[in-house]
Amino acid sequence: MDPESLELKLSLLDEWQSACTHCGICSDSCLTFQETGWEHDSPRGRIRLARDFMNGKVQPHSAALTTFDQCLGCQSCEMSCPIAVPYRQIRQAVQELRVDLRSDSSLSSTHYGKWSTLAYRIGSIFWRGYGMWWLAYHHPFLRLSKGRFKKKIEQEGFRKAITLVVSCMQDLFNHDLIEQAVQFINRLGYRVLIDDNQPCCGAILDKCTQAGEEAVGLGKIKQQAIIHQGKRVETFLDWLPKEAYFLGQSCQSFITNQNPERRKVEGDLYAWILHRLVEQKRRLVIDPCTVYYQPYCGQTSKGDNDPILQLLRQIEGLTIRPVPFSKSCCGGFGNEAIDCSERQLWGKSKWNQLPQGSIIVITSPACWKHLINFPEKNSHLVYPIQLLFQARLEFQEYNGTKFNVK
Repeated sequence: MDPESLELKLSLLDEWQSACTHCGICSDSCLTFQETGWEHDSPRGRIRLARDFMNGKVQPHSAALTTFDQCLGCQSCEMSCPIAVPYRQIRQAVQELRVDLRSDSSLSSTHYGKWSTLAYRIGSIFWRGYGMWWLAYHHPFLRLSKGRFKKKIEQEGFRKAITLVVSCMQDLFNHDLIEQAVQFINRLGYRVLIDDNQPCCGAILDKCTQAGEEAVGLGKIKQQAIIHQGKRVETFLDWLPKEAYFLGQSCQSFITNQNPERRKVEGDLYAWILHRLVEQKRRLVIDPCTVYYQPYCGQTSKGDNDPILQLLRQIEGLTIRPVPFSKSCCGGFGNEAIDCSERQLWGKSKWNQLPQGSIIVITSPACWKHLINFPEKNSHLVYPIQLLFQARLEFQEYNGTKFNVK
């Protein structure tokens, strides 16, 4: 690395890390800290390490810096930070400097290369349509796949229509989810369009493009992933219709964060459903049950601003409880846990705190694929719209202060 580039990176790292006040609020949203309890596995601890690394107190080859490799990159800490410290940029700068300042690396990059290739293929319509048998032979978890979703649903008599954006993982695994979503939206009086030619949005490659030290020795593969992702984002944004709504939070959050100055993405399906219920003066009723809600760690709206939580609260008969450390990642590592047994162990203690047979509401394909690795809990995984599908829609009348059932 030339001296000017090194000086610039160190200057930016100094600016970013010095913004942190070390208040520790981010620790509650960090899964790795909740899992290990070690301060250096928290965002605050990692930022302190970044400062010591920048000041020369910690060397590039130090084992202490491997805590940055354990980070999920979920950005939950950034969303909980009251002063918006750019943790993701700090982590990326440290990872790049570790590589730039070392002449050798003992890190095994086999898994990174394997996942980069697999993520590219899962995101390809051709591979999902015609190469799944070959992929399933080499990746046993794909044997659970049902192949690409085929439209079998007849929809007639609807004057209005919306486009449903389906993720690559839902296309392969969650056919029941797609069919139930279509049927529920039909009950609201809308026809659902699912485009067989919908391109991949590029979210599945995000973990590959953001890797730092994990990609040592595989710089060409990382650059290829960046190029592939960039092309898919452009293709997806060119395809994206105006009235399109995302069935999964991971794709929606990813696309919303891409090129925000070029196009504002309005695609929150659950906010749209909530508006239709108010507009049509209808309510949702379900047989009494309790569910545990795990929001997607990367979604832009959380807490009381989360439209999914707002909608679930409207279902009469439903009791909603948070999972332990609900602000943190479920352990799915942005889909990376799909093909890595070590990653699947992260967050397991979090889920072991739930009662046997719990109903867990998840909003991302990455969370779904991660949590089905724990069958011993006999838990039931559902997307929010599957709860809506099971609920009854009833009309109401407005009396000036609230809706009443007719």
